[in-house]
Amino acid sequence: KSLNEPLAGEGDDRGRGGWMSNLVNPKIKNVPFHLKTGKEILLNNFFLKNSFHSKFQIFLFDLFPPPLETCRVIHSTAAIINILKLEHFNIEMIYFFQKVRHQKKVKLDSSLIAHSEVTSRLIKDLQVKVKGAKEKAKRKMDHINRITCSLRICFITLLSVAINEATQLRAERTHLEKQTRALQAKCNELEAEKYEAIVRARNSMQLLEDANLQRNKALLEDKQKQEEIEKMKETVSQIVQDAAVRTKKVIINTRKQYNVQISQLTEELSALQMQCAEKQDQIERAIREKKAVEEELEKIYREGRINENDYRKLEEMHQRCLVAERSKDDLQLRLKTAENKIKQLEINSSEEISRCQETIQKLQNILESERENCGFVNEQRLKLQQENEELQKQTEDLRKSALEAQKKAKLKISTMEHEFSIKEHGFEVQLREMEDSNRNSTVELRHLLATTQKAANRWKEETKKLTESAEIRISNLNQLDIVNMVLTIKVERLLLNNKTPGFLAGSLRNFV
Repeated sequence: KSLNEPLAGEGDDRGRGGWMSNLVNPKIKNVPFHLKTGKEILLNNFFLKNSFHSKFQIFLFDLFPPPLETCRVIHSTAAIINILKLEHFNIEMIYFFQKVRHQKKVKLDSSLIAHSEVTSRLIKDLQVKVKGAKEKAKRKMDHINRITCSLRICFITLLSVAINEATQLRAERTHLEKQTRALQAKCNELEAEKYEAIVRARNSMQLLEDANLQRNKALLEDKQKQEEIEKMKETVSQIVQDAAVRTKKVIINTRKQYNVQISQLTEELSALQMQCAEKQDQIERAIREKKAVEEELEKIYREGRINENDYRKLEEMHQRCLVAERSKDDLQLRLKTAENKIKQLEINSSEEISRCQETIQKLQNILESERENCGFVNEQRLKLQQENEELQKQTEDLRKSALEAQKKAKLKISTMEHEFSIKEHGFEVQLREMEDSNRNSTVELRHLLATTQKAANRWKEETKKLTESAEIRISNLNQLDIVNMVLTIKVERLLLNNKTPGFLAGSLRNFV
């Protein structure tokens, strides 16, 4: 409006308030108050009406990080303060010139000199006031800029710490994956070695059966020769007795060896059962800890909303919990496979024991049959002695053939003994190799169990550290909430402490 026109409602505060709102509102509309968050845009009236309200503070805290929000609130408040100061200065100047003109109309001739002095003084006072207001505004802006810089530094440090933690977790994850692959390869190698050992044992049993068959064939041939050659009966009986003694020794040795193997297998089975029980206890503890973590997460969700960063971190924690559950399921499957293998080993051991018992019974039956044959041979010997007296003449003719047959029989017996000794040595070597392989496999399995236990303890420690870091971050966020509340209160005080007239304060309150 022009300076000559009078103000509408000069003596009325309501008219002044309306005139001020008409002046201030179009300039405030030009200020960029819109805050684009990526999801929705806040309008001017909504932002200004709810900026100092507690619910809107929580909403802004959930939408974007605390440092960015505080910076935007500070810049918007600084713009409002500068606009209001300029309007205040313009209004005071307008009122001053209106008073001067009114006095000129009343006292044009009498008070020209006095009025000029008064106007000069008032102008100087106004200039001093404007300078003081500008200095105060500069100081406040410097203080606000320092606060924003500190908040930015805090935010950058938090981001760097989070990035470092993420990289460490990724490295640990890759290391654990490599370890699991190595363990799987070792397990496959152990299974292949076990299969080879079983095949070797079967081959050894087949060789033993072949040896027994060959021995039976040799005994039958000896019996046929005893019937053909009457004089060789004494030598054959001695050979049979020696064979019986050897078989007894072999049976005793085999019994001792199988008893030792059975005791070792029982000890290994008891140790494996104890280890399975310990693993089941560890799995139950892990399930309890998982339930406790889930309850804590539900409490946190019920108590209030969380920032996007915290939400992402919680999602990462949830994914880690899922990974831990998957690893737990894998361990349970491995435990089940180990139990099945133990059961199969028990079944195989029981079958081997039954087979050994059957072989022992067969050998005992063979010994009894050989003893019966020896008694029958003795009876026949008495009969043959009587017949020998009658057939001495016939035997003289057959001595030459008998000597030749004896030489051939001795050669065959020596060759059979040599082959039997070689086979015994080979079987002993195979048994030693089997024992060494079993010992190595047990040592490796114990080492693997120790490594798995260490890995489980490391995972427990890592989960504890992560929970502690999450609690520390939650406490830091609560402190940032308190800092934001304090900053909002300071901004309100700045708005209230500005030296504005009464009608301006009323319009500001309506505006807020």
